[in-house]
Amino acid sequence: MADRRTSWVQVAFLLLAGSMLLLGVPYAAAEPEDGKPPEKPKGPAYKNAEVGLTANGPSGWKMAKDKPKSVEWTRLVTWYDPKTNSDAVLSRRPRTSRSVNAMLGRVQKEWRQTPELTVTSMRAIERNAMNPIPTVIVDATTVVKRKAKRPEDPPPPPLTYRISATYYLAPKAELLLYVKAQATHWSRVRGAVRDMRNSIKFEGSTAEKGPQGEGAYRNDRLGFACQYPPGYAVVTPARSAHVVQFEGIAVEQPVIGVYRIQWDAGVAKDVERMVAYYKDELAGEAETRSIQVGSRSGTMITARANVGGRDQTFYVVFLKRGGEIWRLKASMPQAQEGPGMSVFKAFLGSFRLGAAPR
Repeated sequence: MADRRTSWVQVAFLLLAGSMLLLGVPYAAAEPEDGKPPEKPKGPAYKNAEVGLTANGPSGWKMAKDKPKSVEWTRLVTWYDPKTNSDAVLSRRPRTSRSVNAMLGRVQKEWRQTPELTVTSMRAIERNAMNPIPTVIVDATTVVKRKAKRPEDPPPPPLTYRISATYYLAPKAELLLYVKAQATHWSRVRGAVRDMRNSIKFEGSTAEKGPQGEGAYRNDRLGFACQYPPGYAVVTPARSAHVVQFEGIAVEQPVIGVYRIQWDAGVAKDVERMVAYYKDELAGEAETRSIQVGSRSGTMITARANVGGRDQTFYVVFLKRGGEIWRLKASMPQAQEGPGMSVFKAFLGSFRLGAAPR
């Protein structure tokens, strides 16, 4: 009897839901019990173990894998949207470019050979803390003429298409994400293009990941990123060489500064004059040692001196990038040298210095 009652309840619920839809009454799904919003639906995923590649297509799009062919570019996978007639093709070819600038020159030559495509922008992005894989991004348009369905009818107006081509200089191959959509649909497709770019990952890549989450500091203009200690304030000094400073609340907490100095000479010369400053100007002591910060080799000074009647400890790390010297400096009371060094060590572990901006 209980089973029969239950079935009538289910039938009544279905009839009610159907009547609501017929009347145009929106049906709201029950919220999750934990109060969290439902996760954004993910699109079809693609993985290629040979290249070490993973990528996600947009939600609602379909996916079709391609079979290898003996051509320069080999299609790997195609995502397409039946609603807007848009598609995104991911292809690969053997890596022949030694640098992203070399790849840019090759891409420029290739696009000049297709005059039906009008390039609106083309740029190379070096590998840096915010861009782990070097890329070349091309934006273009093309106009496609259409034929009339019947010979006696005038031809319909031509269609303008937007094209976004992203070339990746990956560790094992060169990849191309080629997206094409009608210009009238581009506003709907643009976000999907961005998400696809961000979803592409390469296993085994030596690219460094910049800091994320709370306390992450990024400077796209100068091309560096770091993670400052919890509870610290971010201060922008007035001097141009002093890029940023991170300060704690208590006086015993180390003060961390980032400096960028135009300097064509080597690191050794800058280290030499800083050692002389601590020893001669401050009548203190200083010693140096080699250090690794991210993928860059550098030098660190450990100095101790009495400044303004207080015994202070200074750690200064020197990194070279082109015609620049980067100094990462931490100062603290000598009594707090141990804890201060732990804070500074964590900061150095998060610091990522990319290629010099153009």
